Amino acid sequence: MAEEKYQVVLDIGTRTLIGLILKQEEKGLKVVTCQRWEHPDRAMLDGQIHDIPAVAAAVKHVVGQLAKKARRPIRSVAVAAAGRSLRTERVRLEKDWDWGKPVQAGDISELEEEALQQARSNVTRTRLDWHYQCVGYSIVHYYLSGQPIANLVGQRGNRIGVELIATFLPREVVDSLQAVLDMTGLSMDSLTLEPIAAARVVIPPAMRQLSLALVDIGAGTADIAVTQQGAIQGYGMVPEAGDEITEALAQLLLLDFNEAERLKRWLNQKDKLEYTDILGQKHHAESSEIIKLLEPRVRELAQKIGQQILAIAPKGVQAVLLVGGGALTPGLAPLLADELGLSSNRVGIKGKDALQQWVNKWPKDFDGPDMITPLGIGLTALAGESLKRFRCSVNGQDIDVFGWQSPQVLEVLREAGVPLREILGKPGMALSFTLNGQLRLVKGEAGQPGQIWLNGQLVDYSARVRPGDRIDYSPGQPGADARVRVKEIWEGEVYSRFWFNGQEVRWPWTVKINGQTVAWDSFIPDLATVEIGLDLTVAQFLQGQQIEIGKGEIYLNKQPAGLEAKIRPGDWIEYEVRRETIIVDLEGQAREIEWQEGMLVVHALDLVGFVPKPPWPGAKAILLVNDKISQFSQALQPGDLVKLYWQKEE
Repeated sequence: MAEEKYQVVLDIGTRTLIGLILKQEEKGLKVVTCQRWEHPDRAMLDGQIHDIPAVAAAVKHVVGQLAKKARRPIRSVAVAAAGRSLRTERVRLEKDWDWGKPVQAGDISELEEEALQQARSNVTRTRLDWHYQCVGYSIVHYYLSGQPIANLVGQRGNRIGVELIATFLPREVVDSLQAVLDMTGLSMDSLTLEPIAAARVVIPPAMRQLSLALVDIGAGTADIAVTQQGAIQGYGMVPEAGDEITEALAQLLLLDFNEAERLKRWLNQKDKLEYTDILGQKHHAESSEIIKLLEPRVRELAQKIGQQILAIAPKGVQAVLLVGGGALTPGLAPLLADELGLSSNRVGIKGKDALQQWVNKWPKDFDGPDMITPLGIGLTALAGESLKRFRCSVNGQDIDVFGWQSPQVLEVLREAGVPLREILGKPGMALSFTLNGQLRLVKGEAGQPGQIWLNGQLVDYSARVRPGDRIDYSPGQPGADARVRVKEIWEGEVYSRFWFNGQEVRWPWTVKINGQTVAWDSFIPDLATVEIGLDLTVAQFLQGQQIEIGKGEIYLNKQPAGLEAKIRPGDWIEYEVRRETIIVDLEGQAREIEWQEGMLVVHALDLVGFVPKPPWPGAKAILLVNDKISQFSQALQPGDLVKLYWQKEE
């Protein structure tokens, strides 16, 4: 029985992150589980990670869901890089061989490594190109005694050779991928290029005699691979893809990016659509109308993809296979066919049909063109066709180095998890905090550098390391940690201006660290939340002015306000004392008078000029307070109604 193998795959795209777990069983390949997650913000642009913590959070979520569904821990993943700033190098290498010795798989691996080293040397001829990293390669041909051959294993001849295409990306592209995995506690056990992975699924070796172009269209890049004469002949990349179409739609219809993305995805699925612009206005439109509006921008993308294909294959191709979520861009396939002079049925989108060649069944909603590349990443890793590792030691500890057979010391130290700053002399701990919601960073002092030895010889960071080499280093001396007081990071005024009943008020700003009020000369701790500004409610202000609360009406910027309303710089506050009154009704003639503390009924009657003289003999005064019989000596409260009238005495 064949051994079961599991492979966890992460396809970290500009817009969407897809994770899956593949299981290699005796009967074939099985998808254990899949997970798709869209970045809530634009943490990636054109295939490059711009916000490492945000992408790491997405990876952590996806991996967590995969582990939960599969009920198994996940410690390492296979990934791929998009072809941003892609460079390719085609190399043919041949060397003499002992006729009596059959070629073994290890001999071929060594041959490929030598060819890769030559490709790297070609790319890094100038100091400007030193930061390029190999992310994958494709075999064009093997050679036996100068003649092409499909497989060298077991062959005998006087010369063996290989021709391959190596692909290189800027180091920051690879480093950002590694940084994301480091932040989530995952190791990278396989790295390849996205079009290499996609081609493995869509264009198996049996199809590579045809002249075909594979275009993997994501949100940020369109990655291209071209096959001819039985092998991949070249790679290319267009730094535009689905996001540019979304941005064009946003511009045309005055939408925010997320609404434009949502609308774009429905264009091929619904005839009539509803959308809301940035002004909050709702619109209804026919999908065909919107597709027509987008056609110039889609045509521009098709032209750029077509030009890149023709740059690799000047005589053109027989067909184009589209994969990736961006392949569903409305109208792209026929426009690309026009650009390449192909009939419309020679440009097609590969999805479920291609997946079924490798896997019997996929989970629901995970069978579209965006699943081609994740599957290819997994297949490449399971087949051992991604970059290799070798072992050396760092300060007596064995480590596996990912990638090259003879990388620089700097690369090996990075693989060993040794921060460059530890050797240069670790700078003092930086101090980070937020000041009024904005992240601030204060650097520590620089440290003193240490030294590096390779097999006992003092070297610099560019020295080449080979399998079995021994690296030793002495760490540098750390610098002092950062310290800073509140008053040292604040510039400008320390009070706010606002107006109270027409008079300017200057109120000192409050300094809070982690919610606690502190003095201006306080030290700021690491990861603190610092808030400086006006922290004042209407009630606190009135109390500070020794104004009795509850005796008047409060207006903040001409609008009624409560006591807990916050005062902002520049606000206009008004406080009008409420008149407390009572009403005295004499014989149907009502008057409103101001109430005073200790006021009795007799006092109120005096204020309205009441004369206690009967208007006719025998008349009797009827006195009511709030419609109840009362006495002249009764105390009054604000709002009371006093009535007095005369009636004939019975």
